[in-house]
Amino acid sequence: MTVAVARPPEPQPLHRLARAGFLSLGGSVAIQGLNVVSGVILARALGPAARGELAAVLLWPGILAAVGGLSTAEGVAYFTARASSPMQATVATALAISLAQAMVLMAAGYLLMPLVLGHYGGGTVRAGRLYLLSLPPYLLGQAAMALLQGRQRWVTLNLIRVVITATTVAGLVLLLSAGRVTVLNATTLYIAVSAVGLAATVAALAASGWFGLHPDARLARSITVFGLKAHVGSLAGQANLNLDKAAIAVFLSSRDLGVYSVAVTLSAPLTMIGTAIGTVALPAVAASGSAPERRHAFAWLVRSTLVLSAATTVTLVVLTPLLMRTFFGVGFLSGVLIAQVAITAALARGVGYVLAYGLCAFNRPLAPSIAEALAVLATVVGLAVLLPSLGLVGAAITSLVAY
Repeated sequence: MTVAVARPPEPQPLHRLARAGFLSLGGSVAIQGLNVVSGVILARALGPAARGELAAVLLWPGILAAVGGLSTAEGVAYFTARASSPMQATVATALAISLAQAMVLMAAGYLLMPLVLGHYGGGTVRAGRLYLLSLPPYLLGQAAMALLQGRQRWVTLNLIRVVITATTVAGLVLLLSAGRVTVLNATTLYIAVSAVGLAATVAALAASGWFGLHPDARLARSITVFGLKAHVGSLAGQANLNLDKAAIAVFLSSRDLGVYSVAVTLSAPLTMIGTAIGTVALPAVAASGSAPERRHAFAWLVRSTLVLSAATTVTLVVLTPLLMRTFFGVGFLSGVLIAQVAITAALARGVGYVLAYGLCAFNRPLAPSIAEALAVLATVVGLAVLLPSLGLVGAAITSLVAY
């Protein structure tokens, strides 16, 4: 049997970085466009209250995955890019770690759902427990995508990302045409889409001859240690992203959560730019042959993010009232100011993503963790002070300060 031997790190010319960045950003633009379609379908078919219930159902298993995933994907991408082990061993190790995590998180989530969703009613609790079935395919799929990311297979990776989102939209269109868009049916659809994503990524790995069944214990320790160092920042980052929604879900109405969830979707292009370029930064910078080459690539990626993000922020803030009315309807116009604040906050957040991924590429995952930990303190204090006094706008301002 032929063993796929990992390649040594090599320099990353700027034209290769630009191509990777455009592929990642292009895939993210396509995904964002598809997400707008799905967001419009869900907002108009469900209305603010039911849309808020669905947001809560999707929120908590997502938080579980973020907390319990231990930033394994970052470790997988880093060690794949640095060519630490044969690919079959890396694939087997990454998937084994993710499967073990998923099993533990499903059990914990089953007990958690009544506590965090009980005030919405028994149907929402059942939907939340059902959505826990998405955790194994989601975490396994994320690990498989990190392997493709580490090998810088940008065409394959972005094609899979777009196909996953397009499948979601196609499913929602079918539900809409049948008049069956409900919280439970949408939840079931998202579970099925997670399975589609896993199948696509595993097929891509197998087609490249990288699929393996024998994990490497030493590599598993290295991935886990790297992930744990980055995980403090990941947890704090998820807190900064989700504490506002979690607080609204617990202390305000489902309609408030629905309006807020729709409003912050307009900031997604800024997050998209940061995550798209950050996705390139981790493996591309890590795979560069020398420290000066890594620094040069890192600086170029940060500058590119700043320019694109600033132009996008100005455009979105000006167009927010028109976008809210056109895509989501008059029922969500109360979220215009919220959206404008969230858009401004996302500028800082997007650049922060690139900085964090770049530092991880230098094997310094603790540095962004410290910064994120400080930011989460600002989130907690801000929500405690501003949510009772300013409501949804206070939650958005808190995110701006924290980012």
